Amino acid sequence: MKKVRILSRSVAACALFTLLLTSCRKENSSAEVTEEDVADVITQAVASSSGGVTAQTTDAARIAAKYSTACGAAKDTSIVYVNAANAAVTYSLTASWHWSLTCGASPYFDFTYNGNTVYDAPRMSSNDKVAATLRISGLGAASAAYTANMQITRNGSQTSKVRNKNVFTSLLTLTGTDVAVSKQTLLVDSGTLAVTFTGSGTGGRSFAFAGKLVFKGNRTGVLTLNSGASYTINW
Repeated sequence: MKKVRILSRSVAACALFTLLLTSCRKENSSAEVTEEDVADVITQAVASSSGGVTAQTTDAARIAAKYSTACGAAKDTSIVYVNAANAAVTYSLTASWHWSLTCGASPYFDFTYNGNTVYDAPRMSSNDKVAATLRISGLGAASAAYTANMQITRNGSQTSKVRNKNVFTSLLTLTGTDVAVSKQTLLVDSGTLAVTFTGSGTGGRSFAFAGKLVFKGNRTGVLTLNSGASYTINW
């Protein structure tokens, strides 16, 4: 993950007065959740290499390709996601899926899944409950890509392995609008995820971040937080 912009911090003023110096030290020792922590969590929540939402989107597209002519079909199933042998990120996601196909002038698939996920990445580890809804449209031959609209929530706890090594509990919500999924590769090509991330960190301090992730194709995206900080993520 490459950070595109680094926010400046006005710590020089702390050196002017002893009182301010003490105040700044106290603030730094609180180990607040940072934007870099947020970027690490969102990367893993999205990346297929950690069982993130792009993996579920690909699976939904695969089901849509297989059953696109099965009008009225519906199915419940359980899917277990695990990492490949010797992977840099280890993870496990057990999810209960339900899907159905609604036919008509503009047919679409509806998917829901609920499950538990655990991952251990080089920069972050996490244990979450996951719930999601997805709608896949663009089933006709005239469309080169499926269109996915989705909402995913992850509620759990994380531990950072870098910087201040923060430990925190969080609620992450990802809302995808018109995400394009290639019918050839079944991978996400473009679209946007709106992001909200709230919770409490080390010492009980609450936090709230928001932004958007724009998919750029080729397993990359750009996350921009409302502060203006921007990160390129890869998976």
